[in-house]
Amino acid sequence: SLPERVARWLWRVLGGLAVGVLFWRLPFPRAVGVLLGVAGPVALALLVGHLWERLPRRLGRTLGDLGFALLAVLTLLPVVWAALGSFKSLNDLMLQPWALPRQWLWANYAAAWQGGIGRYLLNSVVVTILSVGLALACSAPAAYVFARLRVRGGMVLFGLIVGGILLPVHASLIPLFIQSNRLHLVNWPALIGPYVAFGLPLMVLMLRAYFAGLPQELIDAAEVDGCGHLRTLWHVLLPVARPAVATVCIFQASWVWNELPLALVLVKDKLWQILP
Repeated sequence: SLPERVARWLWRVLGGLAVGVLFWRLPFPRAVGVLLGVAGPVALALLVGHLWERLPRRLGRTLGDLGFALLAVLTLLPVVWAALGSFKSLNDLMLQPWALPRQWLWANYAAAWQGGIGRYLLNSVVVTILSVGLALACSAPAAYVFARLRVRGGMVLFGLIVGGILLPVHASLIPLFIQSNRLHLVNWPALIGPYVAFGLPLMVLMLRAYFAGLPQELIDAAEVDGCGHLRTLWHVLLPVARPAVATVCIFQASWVWNELPLALVLVKDKLWQILP
């Protein structure tokens, strides 16, 4: 099964990294250390895969669960560290970053709220919702056209849109700043446009791939019932493609929420600043 395969490769990677670090740290000559540091993890990975096939199924599942539990702990560790650090004073955070708080300072949250974090949180939520909604409203029809309709030059246009993934966001920071000043766009209007534009390539790519994999009988049945393209997209394809829609929305929301340089440059009024 897929979880067992993932767990198997997880143990291979962890074991290989452990052996590689061990060989690199031992006092071997440089050539021998390089050889062992490369060959050791490969040999251990093959050995783990060979032994895994001969383990009882229940023991294999147990090891897989342990591997996933370890991965979950490693993933949650930064979150726990940040939560504990929020209760420390600045000196304790700098001098003892990994220790438990000597004194739990609940006043830190009150000070943050008085400093305007509630307003910044609201701004971030509004900007994220607007950016994701507009990006989805633009990408879903485009993905439907590229996946289901024969348009002259459609593949060329699709390649140009998807090629936007190769454009670094921060490479356009100065041109966006100049253009925003010329158009007198500041704060939210200056942010939402770039967020939607840079989110479109990935959203169009993923939605088109999902729409192209749906059976043609769905489209034919909608046409027989008298649906046009918009009704087919809204009432037939989007309900079926809810997993893909949720995925692209999560990707876009995560990127918009964590993006910082554009917000620092394009938001000028403190009242409209966002949380990051």
